[in-house]
Amino acid sequence: MTDVALYEEFLEDFPIELRERSVLRYMGYPSAESTMKSPFASRIRGMLGEMIAGAPRLFTPKGIFCTAPLTVEGDSLFLCGASFTSAFLARRFRGASLAGLFAVTIGSGLERELKGLFEKGRMSEALILDSIGSEAAEQAARFVHRRIEKHLGMRLVRYSPGYNDRKTGFDWDIREQAMLFRLLAPERVGITLSRTSMMEPRKSVTAIIGPGF
Repeated sequence: MTDVALYEEFLEDFPIELRERSVLRYMGYPSAESTMKSPFASRIRGMLGEMIAGAPRLFTPKGIFCTAPLTVEGDSLFLCGASFTSAFLARRFRGASLAGLFAVTIGSGLERELKGLFEKGRMSEALILDSIGSEAAEQAARFVHRRIEKHLGMRLVRYSPGYNDRKTGFDWDIREQAMLFRLLAPERVGITLSRTSMMEPRKSVTAIIGPGF
């Protein structure tokens, strides 16, 4: 297997579409209807619409992705000369010959704004803005996801380090984020990694993406 990526692309200043319903879910409201049961319903909905409209000024989206040959042996995936260990990923990608890695961020502008709101004690606005940031990061990840699908000409599934799901058995150790960083070098798009494997800016997403079986 080659340890050189077959393809690499940088992305920046791409559009991010925010969905109010998804932002509400990040805030803890599973549906718009449940929001109306809150004593702060009208205030929340009013603030939410206004803040969603103004949020894009805080985004500086950037991303990077690469595609490369993939092999699976036992519970390990081998990609670009590195190995990732996850029994779940090995099952999903067994039989695949190609996969991709990506890192994307909405930048640090929203986090600076969020810090200011916390310092001023404007907690309701801070909660809304944090949820908008989570939705924006997810939409940025979807944009890159679709870009890789278009490049490879196939439908793909993606998984991120540190995510655990008891229903599916998905488990991928967050510490393997460091290996992903060594391969992609997301520092080139402004994303850094702490010693505890947390990313900065926080509203960033990394993933492996490939055909699931």
